[in-house]
Amino acid sequence: MGRHFFTGGLMPATDTLLHFQQDAVIEQRWVLSGEHYEKTANAWLENQDRHREQIMPLLKQTYGDDAQRWWQRWRMFWLACAELFGYDQGREWGVAHYRFVKR
Repeated sequence: MGRHFFTGGLMPATDTLLHFQQDAVIEQRWVLSGEHYEKTANAWLENQDRHREQIMPLLKQTYGDDAQRWWQRWRMFWLACAELFGYDQGREWGVAHYRFVKR
């Protein structure tokens, strides 16, 4: 998945941003169960499937003959995200939201 999506990116731990508060301070932090992102990924998958006729021309314009492959890659991405974040009822992986204020 890292080859085609978020290449070079990372999935930080929920406390990673706590170590970088020189210019901004975390005023509040919310940590949610992975089940929330599981629902989000499943909704994106459903949305993609529902709008295939509108999406495929864009994929063809962008990827040419590989459009169908990219359609499947995106489907696999959403499925993998849903499974990952939903694993163990969302207790293994979660989502964190932060509100920052200027120091």
